[in-house]
Amino acid sequence: MEMTLFKTDASRHYFKCGLQKNSKLFIASIVFEVLSIPVLLLSVLLEESSGIGGFLAVFLYGFFSFLFAGIAVILGIPIAINSFSYLHKKHESDTYLSFPLSNKQRFFCDYLSGLITYIVPALGSMILSVILSILIHINEPDEYMIGVGDTDYTIISFVLKVYLFAIICMVMLYTLAVLSAVLCGTFYETISSTLLINAGIPGMIALLTYICFNKVPGVNTGYMTLPVLGKTSPLGAVISFAYYLDDGINDCLSIPTFLWTLFWLLAVNALYILLSYKLYTKRKAEHTSKPYAFK
Repeated sequence: MEMTLFKTDASRHYFKCGLQKNSKLFIASIVFEVLSIPVLLLSVLLEESSGIGGFLAVFLYGFFSFLFAGIAVILGIPIAINSFSYLHKKHESDTYLSFPLSNKQRFFCDYLSGLITYIVPALGSMILSVILSILIHINEPDEYMIGVGDTDYTIISFVLKVYLFAIICMVMLYTLAVLSAVLCGTFYETISSTLLINAGIPGMIALLTYICFNKVPGVNTGYMTLPVLGKTSPLGAVISFAYYLDDGINDCLSIPTFLWTLFWLLAVNALYILLSYKLYTKRKAEHTSKPYAFK
């Protein structure tokens, strides 16, 4: 697809313009990613190696680190909307749609430029966090071991796997925001639809599971919901992953289980991309600025 996508000068120029269009959000994403988990791990390293800060400082760093991490994740929504802003603004629609590009080239140039803007800072944060984790492990090799199921993981392995899982969930969040941008004709409907889709998918799965299996003897509906919940939406995946980390029975970080989880998340995300693209090709220019493009 890469050769087809960038085979013309127009598509390459359009892709570069997409990256420039998101440059401010890219810088903001870098700032929030650096101030998230890397800062928390740096505070742990400084406290362990030289006693700087103490427990209270680590706690405060932890609070703000997760706050900034949450903001960095949520930035995927405005990045997706900004990448497809011409779907919601009439004064941009004629300009963007007049480029000598096919629907396929235009959609995937916009999708990939936004995705790079969103994910590259997260990858940088992951690399920085892994480096800090290595330093912490060297300094205190036996203290920071995380138990999941019956296995103890080093802080290096734990941080790397959680980051990989989080990044895949971020990709899915971004894709669902793109889907909402394609479905809607205005900025506000896109925001509300993104939130509704991300909450509605796990909510509907949980509701249907409860209705179907609530009265079946010996069936734990909550536990039955988790496998499907963890593969179909970012919120569901986080809920399922957090539950498995805490239940003390299932080792969700073992290589086979972890890779299988990532595979399913990527496969479902590919379906969301395909759905977004198919709807994009059927969308008409006159739907711009209308609440919803399809009725």
